[in-house]
Formats: sequence, structure tokens, C-alpha cells
Amino acid sequence: MKETEKYGSKLYKPNKPYHKMSIEDLANHCKICKSLDKMPYNKIKKIENLSDNVLQKKIKRFLERNNGKKNRKTKKNQKKNTKKKNRKNRKTKKTNI
Repeated sequence: MKETEKYGSKLYKPNKPYHKMSIEDLANHCKICKSLDKMPYNKIKKIENLSDNVLQKKIKRFLERNNGKKNRKTKKNQKKNTKKKNRKNRKTKKTNI
């Protein structure tokens, strides 16, 4: 029951209505909501209790940190990519027997 209570938090509510937001604002709001989804309820309660000034600074810092990120490169993905490259580079001789 506790986990579902976090969705009523003031942190999920946007600053302005969705139809008045720019695309960038919508993307930022979406990133914030996704990160809140991953957080436990206790941590969200602590963040809610912060003053508005401190909260805005934290949000700004979070967005600066995460706006430049693309997909994370993992070893598994790198291995797949190198295998594909090796297959393309490999030339086999076809002979008619």
C-alpha cells in the first residue's frame, strides 16, 4: 500500500499544465517522474519536506546531469556490435564443386 501512495506526491505534479509546456519541459518532467518511480517511498517523503528553493536546485542539478546521457553502453552490447562488424568484414570463398 505504501508504494502506491508515492504517486500522490507533489513531486509528480507539473509546474504548469501539459498543453502549455514546451517539448523540452515535457521531456524534463518525464525524466523526473521516471526517476521518482525508481525511488522508494521514504526517500520521496524526505525530498518533499525540502524547501522549494533547495528542491528546485536539486531538480536543476539532476536535469543537468542527465540531459546529456544517451543509452548506457554495456559489455553485452559492445560484444554484439563487434560480432556484427566481424561478420561483415569476414569474406568467404564460394566455390562450385
